Amino acid sequence: MMKTTIVALFSLIFMVFHAELITKGAASGLLLWYSSVVPALFPFMVLSAMLSVSGGISRLVRPFAVIFRFSGLSPEGIYVLLTGLFCGCPMGAKTCADFLTEKRITPGEARFLFALCNHPSPMFLTGFVYPMFAARIPLSSFVFAIYMPLLLLAIPAYQIYQNASPRHSDVPFSSCNPKFGDASGSVFSLDTAILDSAEILVKIGGYLIFYSILILVIQNTHGIPDPVRLFFSGVLEITTGIRSVSDSLPYPYSAIAAAAIFSFGGFSAMSQTNAVLRLHRSSAETAAPAAPNVFLQNSLYRTEKTAGLSIRQYLLWKIAHAALTAAIMAVLTGVLRFHIFLSLIHI
Repeated sequence: MMKTTIVALFSLIFMVFHAELITKGAASGLLLWYSSVVPALFPFMVLSAMLSVSGGISRLVRPFAVIFRFSGLSPEGIYVLLTGLFCGCPMGAKTCADFLTEKRITPGEARFLFALCNHPSPMFLTGFVYPMFAARIPLSSFVFAIYMPLLLLAIPAYQIYQNASPRHSDVPFSSCNPKFGDASGSVFSLDTAILDSAEILVKIGGYLIFYSILILVIQNTHGIPDPVRLFFSGVLEITTGIRSVSDSLPYPYSAIAAAAIFSFGGFSAMSQTNAVLRLHRSSAETAAPAAPNVFLQNSLYRTEKTAGLSIRQYLLWKIAHAALTAAIMAVLTGVLRFHIFLSLIHI
């Protein structure tokens, strides 16, 4: 608590003497949140909640059941995977945490999915990242370098999480959503879905603002070497980081760095993911029936937190994903010579 107080105090003093810089950074983060994050995530959050409580998930994923059957995923697990791959961070983490608490997926399945399925959306790749490199490298190279490592990481993730947990069919999970009521939607309302989604988006916006301020401070601080400044821009926030490496590094190193930053996601996205998990644990605690004493309440919270998803393990998987992406992109761009691999890619 004392360290937090000291950091907050010095940050406040810095903000007083650099008000113009702080205002510019906050405005940049707020604009990014307002123009990109809210339009992309808010409608999906609301509609996903309605789909979840209406029992429509099994129908939605039915066409994909044969494709994913070999993985041992449940229909809900398939939905989490597709959400995380196609709808953008942190929707994969949110859906995974929701389904875990609602006991629609096992803890092992949730941890397996959490390690693999929370990424920036393909629309961000095709609409923002790739146009910077379109004249030099095909889109298929970016797609292969970013998503191929997921297949490689799925093998150790399955061994660590899925094999160490009971199979979905062996665990008596409930199909009832404890937050919204039964599957018929008798307690669920559109207002509830809107309020829950807005709460998450406000947290995401807050993190975007503070990380935008931090990046702007780093970029305008004299004495920081350019490589260090570029590194922090990349690992802190994906949008600013990719734009910075594109402007500062020559090709093909800029493409390698951009692909790695995309796979890692940045600490801003990681903080947003952690906010979704912490928000979920907090709401689960308050939604629990009133315990007869404080000890029982604390026990309920500790059990939920222990059985939940670990942001530290998530960080390790993201680092591994970024490293594999950088290596594959280095091969595809010719920085690393691996002729056998290249011949297989071009077949």
